[in-house]
Amino acid sequence: MTDRVALPSTRRVLEVDRLLGSIAAHAQTMMGRALLAELTASAEEAEVRRRHEEAAQVAALTATAGFAGLAGAAPLAELLVRASAPGAILEPEQLRRVAVTARVAEALRRRFGQDRERWPAAAAIAAMIAPLGPLVEQIEGLFTPAGEMRDDASPELRRLRTRLRRLRASVRQRLERLVQEAQLRPALREKLVTERRGRFVVPVRADQRERVAGIVHDASASRQTLFVEPQEVVGSQNEIAELEGREREEVQRLLAAATGHVRAAAEALRRSEKAVARADALQAVVRWAQTQEAAAAQPGRPPRLAGARHPLLARERFVPLDLALDEDTRAIVITGPNTGGKTVALKTVGLLAWMNQAGLPVPAASARLPVYPRIHADIGDEQSLEASLSTFSGHIAHIVEFLGDCPDGSLVLLDELGTGTDPTEGAALAIALLERFVRLGATVLASTHHDALKAYAHRAEGVVNAAMEFDPRSLRPTYRMRVGRPGRSNALEIARRVGLDRRLVARARSLLDGDTVRLDEILRTLEREAHDATRERQRLRAAEERIERLERELRDRERQRAREHDDALQSMRAALEKELARIRREGERLLEKLLAGVPRRTVADQRARWAAQVGKLRVEGRRRLQQPRGAPAADRRVAPAGGRAMATGGERGAGDARPATGAAGPELPAAGAAAQQPLARGQTVLVHPFGLNGVVLRDWRPDDDATVEVDVAGKRLRVGREAVTPAAAPAGRRGGVVARHRPRRHIAAEIDLHGLTVQEALARVDRYLDDALLAGLSTVRLVHGIGSGRLREALHAWLARRPHVRAFELAPPERGGAGATLVRLGD
Repeated sequence: MTDRVALPSTRRVLEVDRLLGSIAAHAQTMMGRALLAELTASAEEAEVRRRHEEAAQVAALTATAGFAGLAGAAPLAELLVRASAPGAILEPEQLRRVAVTARVAEALRRRFGQDRERWPAAAAIAAMIAPLGPLVEQIEGLFTPAGEMRDDASPELRRLRTRLRRLRASVRQRLERLVQEAQLRPALREKLVTERRGRFVVPVRADQRERVAGIVHDASASRQTLFVEPQEVVGSQNEIAELEGREREEVQRLLAAATGHVRAAAEALRRSEKAVARADALQAVVRWAQTQEAAAAQPGRPPRLAGARHPLLARERFVPLDLALDEDTRAIVITGPNTGGKTVALKTVGLLAWMNQAGLPVPAASARLPVYPRIHADIGDEQSLEASLSTFSGHIAHIVEFLGDCPDGSLVLLDELGTGTDPTEGAALAIALLERFVRLGATVLASTHHDALKAYAHRAEGVVNAAMEFDPRSLRPTYRMRVGRPGRSNALEIARRVGLDRRLVARARSLLDGDTVRLDEILRTLEREAHDATRERQRLRAAEERIERLERELRDRERQRAREHDDALQSMRAALEKELARIRREGERLLEKLLAGVPRRTVADQRARWAAQVGKLRVEGRRRLQQPRGAPAADRRVAPAGGRAMATGGERGAGDARPATGAAGPELPAAGAAAQQPLARGQTVLVHPFGLNGVVLRDWRPDDDATVEVDVAGKRLRVGREAVTPAAAPAGRRGGVVARHRPRRHIAAEIDLHGLTVQEALARVDRYLDDALLAGLSTVRLVHGIGSGRLREALHAWLARRPHVRAFELAPPERGGAGATLVRLGD
C-alpha cells in the first residue's frame, strides 16, 4: 500500500489506520475490511470527485432500497488457485463457500444494477459480476443444509445409498436376533450390537470365544472382551464394504465435477469477489457516515470548516472547530495555552483533508476543501533512542523530508514549531521554515509558544495569527480557535490554578521583561474583550432564535386554523351529502306509497322529476360551500309577482343567473300552457334541474308520456316535461348544447394531490370531479403518490361511494403505477 499524498509518518500521526479500522467495523465481509485497510488518498481532482460520487450514489441507493446483505461471502483467491491445479478436488466445505459467495454476488448484481440511469456508479459495480445462478444451483444441489452430500446428488449415489441402508438394517436385525438366543447368552458380555472398524460386532467373553464362530476385530483394554463379527454376517458386511467404496468413488466424482465448474468460472468469481468487496466497503462508509453525521466536503479553495469534529474523539470531549482562510492567507501561526487544543486542531484539519481525498465524508456541519498534492504533518514527540535522535532532531528530520517533496498547493501541519532547543535559535529557525514553505506555495498551519513567531505573523504578508481561546475569568481553555489575533500561553495562570504557590507565581511574573509584561497585558485585555463580545453575540443569536421560533409558531397556528376550517367545510359537505341521500330515500319511499297502482310510465316520470330536484339541491349546496372564507352571501333579488327569485354572485352576469332555492327546496317550473307546448326533435331547450341547455332527441306532443328525451352535455336523459322550456341556442353552441353558466375552461385530465392532507385532498377531488363532469371528461387521473398509502386508501374508499364514478383503478406503470388512480366518470 503506497499513499502518494501522505507519507507513512503523516499517516501515523494523523491516525489514519485507526480511522479506517473504525470504518471497517461496519463492513460485513473480510474482503470489505481488507479493502478499507488499504485505502489511500488521491491527488487527482477527477479521481476524488469519482470516489465521492460513487459513495453518494451508494448512499442514495441504500436509502431507497436498503443495504445489500453481504454476510457470508468469503475470500476465494486461495480456493481458486487450488481448483486450477490439475486433478484438484475441493472439499465440500470449500465448494459451499464458493456457492455462498456466488449467491451473495448474484443478489448484489440485481440490487446494484436495478437502475443504471439513476445510479450508474452502483451499476458499474454490478456489471463486474457475471451471472452465477447456474453455478450456485450446481453446487448447492449436491449438499444438504448441514453440508452433507445429498442422496439424490446423482442416480448412482441414490441407488448405492439405498442398497447400503437396507443391507445395514438387515445385518443389524440378524445380529440383534442372534444375541437374544439362549444358547449364546453365556458367551456374551452384553446383549448388544456395536461397531468396530466400520463393521457390526457383538461383545464375546474371551473365555467363551470358541462358542461364537467369526472374525475378531477388537478387544477391550483388559482383554476380557472380544468384539467378534459372527460368521453368518461376514458376507453381507463384505458387500457393505464394497458398496461403501463405490459410494466414496461416486462422491469424489461429483466433487471433481463441481470443482471443474468452479475452475471454469474462476475469472468470473474473481471479478465478483472484487465487486462484493467494493460494495461492502462503500456500504461500510455509508453506515459509518450516518453514525458520525458526516457528509462530503464541497471542492474548492480556500479551505473552510464549520463545526468540524475529529472522528476519533467522543463528541463530548471536543468542541467543534471553525476555520476559514481567505485567498491571501498562506500560513496560520496558532498560539495558546498547553492543553488548549492546538494539537487536536492540527490533527483535525489534516485528517479531514486526507479523508476528503480518500473519498470519505467528513464530520462537519459544512466543509470546503481543495485537493492537496501532498499532506505533511509533523505532530507529537518524535524522539528515537534507537536512531539517536532527540525530539528536536526528529522534528527536523521530518521537515527535511517535507521540503524535498512539497509541490505547490500542499498542506503542511507543524506542531510546536521551534521547540526542543534554544528558544532564540528555535524561533529564528521556525521563521525561516515558515518563509520557505510559503515560498513553495504550501498552506501551513503551525502551533508555537514563541512570541517572535507571533510578531512575524503579525507583520508578514500572507501569514496570520490564530489563538486557541482561553477564558480569562474561569482560567480554563474553551478549545475554540479565533483567527486574526495571537494567543497567550497563560503558563503562570495555569500554574496558579493547579496549586503552585502564589509567591512563586508572583516571583516568576517579576522576572519577565517589561515588553513581555506589556504584551501579556495587551493580549489579556484583548482576550477579555473578545470573550465579552462572544457572549454578546451569543445573547443576540439566542434572541434571534426566539423570534424565529415565535414566527414559526404563528405560522403553524395559522396553518392549523386553515386546516380546521377545511375540516369543518368537509364535515359540512359530508353532512349535506348524507342529508341529500336521506331525502332521496324518503322521497323514493313516499313515491312508492303514493303512486301505488299508478301506471309504470307515470311512476318513472315522477322518479325522474324527484331525482332532478335532488340534483338541483346538490348543485346549490355545493355552490354555497365553495364560497371563499369570509365572502358575503349572494345578493337576492325579489322578482315580480308570479316570477322566480334569482341568485346572483359577484362575478355572474345575466347569462349566468341560476334559479334560487328556498327553505322548502328547489323551485319547479310552473305547470301551465307552456308545459303543454309540443317540442320538435333538434329543438334547444333549457333543462332546469341542471341549469344546462340540451337538445330534444324525439318529437314530443301533449298526448305523449310525461317525459322528454334530451341530450345534455353528451348524456342521454329522460326528464319531466315540466322541467324543460324552449330556449334559443346561443351563437356559440356546439352540438346543440350550451351551458347557462360559464363552464371552467381547459379542465385538465389530471390533478396533483402531493403535499395535501387526506381531508384537503378529498375536498379538492370533490370539486375537481364536478368540474370534470361538467366539462364532459370521461376519464381523469388522480396523482396521489405512494408514501404510506393512507391517502390512496382514503381516496379509493371515497370514490367507491360517489354516484358519478363508474369505475376506478391504479394507473399502469407508464402512467404512474401505484402513485396514481384512473377514474372513469358517467351516470
